[in-house]
Parts: sequence; C-alpha cells; structure tokens
Amino acid sequence: MSKSKQRKPTAFRVEDVELFEPSVSPAPIVTETAPLPVPRVRAMPDLGRGLRWGTILIGALGGLVSLAASLWLYDWALSLIARDDWIGWAAVGLLGLVFFALLMIILREAAGLARLGRLGKIRHEGDDAARQ
Repeated sequence: MSKSKQRKPTAFRVEDVELFEPSVSPAPIVTETAPLPVPRVRAMPDLGRGLRWGTILIGALGGLVSLAASLWLYDWALSLIARDDWIGWAAVGLLGLVFFALLMIILREAAGLARLGRLGKIRHEGDDAARQ
C-alpha cells in the first residue's frame, strides 16, 4: 500500500455534497456528410455448392474404416470376456463410453455445421438486400 496517511471513514449528509457541472460546449454541427468507409470483407466460400465426389469418397472410406475398427474392437472385447469376465465387461463398458463420446462430438460438429449453413444463408440474404 502507499505510505500516505489513511483517512478514517466519515459520515456526511447528501445536502452537504457540492455538485458541479462540467462546462460542456455543444458539439459542432456538421453539414457535409463524410463518405462511409468501404468495408473490407473476406470472401466466404459458397456453402450451397452441393456434394462433390471427393466428399462422397472420403465419407465412404471413413465408413469402411470405422466398420473395420468396430469389428476389431468387438472381437477384442469378446476375447477379453472369454479370458476373464470382469476384464471383458470393463472393456465393453469403456468401449461404450468411447462410442458415446464420439457420437456426442459428431453431433456437436453437425450442429456447428448447421449453424454455419444458416449464417451463410443469412449472409447471402443480406448481400441480396444490400444490392437492391
């Protein structure tokens, strides 16, 4: 803290407080309008272009890989159950938790993409309204 002497709290009446109004000069009236600055907007990709073949290929490959991974994990969990019941069921429970978390992540991303699509639509409507 500072080394200055601290003041003790004091009571005062509201009527005793002196209020002052700062001298404010009126703002000058501008008769000429300045040109509005041109907004610098980054061009966004067109979101309404539809599906492309690369997207379909990546989606199909992702489906095949996830199918192979799920079959491998299923066989792995069954082998653990055959070896010892409690280890297998613990693995099945953890595997279910992994799939649930993965599903939640996918749903969150899908909701984000849907929101982005709505924003793109609003942006296009705004651009169309600005052109008219």
